[in-house]
Amino acid sequence: MSYVICRCEDVTEQEISACVDAGATTAQEVKFQTRAGMGFCQGRVCRVSVEEAIESAGVAIELGASSLTVRLPVRPTALADLADHRGED
Repeated sequence: MSYVICRCEDVTEQEISACVDAGATTAQEVKFQTRAGMGFCQGRVCRVSVEEAIESAGVAIELGASSLTVRLPVRPTALADLADHRGED
């Protein structure tokens, strides 16, 4: 039985393992091929589980540093909105 690792993109452990078996050698390659960590949370919820699934499939992840990049902000912010709050404390 394979369980969902990345809920935002509905990526399962089996998909990650198949990606590694097909030749992916880094967490970033797995991310690009499966979209794991590219959903709404940008990997904040699933990053550790994704990296553990990649390690169990045979790719060593460097401890203490994630090779999955996080993109911020999740939602665009208009500069006018930021300027409206300037000087307010």
